[in-house]
Amino acid sequence: MFKKFLLKSLVKFKARERVYLGSESSLKNNDMYFIWTKDSKKYHLESIESENVITFYYPDADSDDAEIHKIPFSQLSQYDLLIKHHYRLWQLEYTTLLRAYIFNVLGINRIKWFFEQSRDKKTINYYEKFELLSMVLKHRDASNKVNFYALKREIYGTSSEKRTDYTHNMDLRWKLLALQESGDVSFKDEALYLSNITVNPQALNTLSAYQREERKHRDSIRMARIQQTIAFLLFISAVINVYFTHIANTGT
Repeated sequence: MFKKFLLKSLVKFKARERVYLGSESSLKNNDMYFIWTKDSKKYHLESIESENVITFYYPDADSDDAEIHKIPFSQLSQYDLLIKHHYRLWQLEYTTLLRAYIFNVLGINRIKWFFEQSRDKKTINYYEKFELLSMVLKHRDASNKVNFYALKREIYGTSSEKRTDYTHNMDLRWKLLALQESGDVSFKDEALYLSNITVNPQALNTLSAYQREERKHRDSIRMARIQQTIAFLLFISAVINVYFTHIANTGT
């Protein structure tokens, strides 16, 4: 039974023993939802037993009382499958067991993640860094925590296109790593989850120092422009003076 082999491999691969049905804010790396749908009913994976997939569903949407439903492996093709997978910063979906198996058990997602890390070695733009730090300080709560996804929405807006959303996740993570290296923020893991970004006390000092440097820079630019303007006016004045002196000498 090929489907049985694939499903067992995926269940074994998952970080937890059971499918996770909690809030998205509690998702952990490799959490998966296995959902089979038929006649508008959604059946969630509970376990695998002999030749059956043991699922549960809620007959009443307003009730927490679930009922057990057995699906023989031979009848799985009669159901529509959706696998929702939380992998690091990615929110992935698969509609077949084979695709989920290839991308996870065979390591395609790990390979993709490895190549994404090369970007972390690049240096963030100086102004981007402090613009992000200002945004981070703006979004911190009373406990100096920042919600990663709220910060992402503020910077990039909301996108329903998965590839775009993934790109935004990686871009923001890369920028936050620069703040972590400078000691302005810290987070527990290389995979950023909800609300685990901590703003360190030195962040305010860093931003204040940057703002002072920016003011000095703007003042120096302003002074340079004033000096250039004065020099230009003196040059024009000298040219006019030479011109009229020449006219006067010619007349005499």
